[in-house]
Amino acid sequence: MSAEVLALAGFRIVATAFAAFALVQALCNVLETLGDFDAAHLGYYLRSRLLRPGVTLLVSVILWVLAPALAILASSGA
Repeated sequence: MSAEVLALAGFRIVATAFAAFALVQALCNVLETLGDFDAAHLGYYLRSRLLRPGVTLLVSVILWVLAPALAILASSGA
């Protein structure tokens, strides 16, 4: 296999791991505070419990999309 293909696979694996971590973190945050949920404070609930997993998921999507370009850079030695 070429270095570019290995780098692409590595970046995609890391992006998938970030996405899995974000989903598990979001699920744990929601399950942890499910009994304390108040619909009147939905905005605060979403910001406090789902912001970090949402940002992590966004980073994983960006990494997945940029993986081909990053693999070319990584394999060229730059």
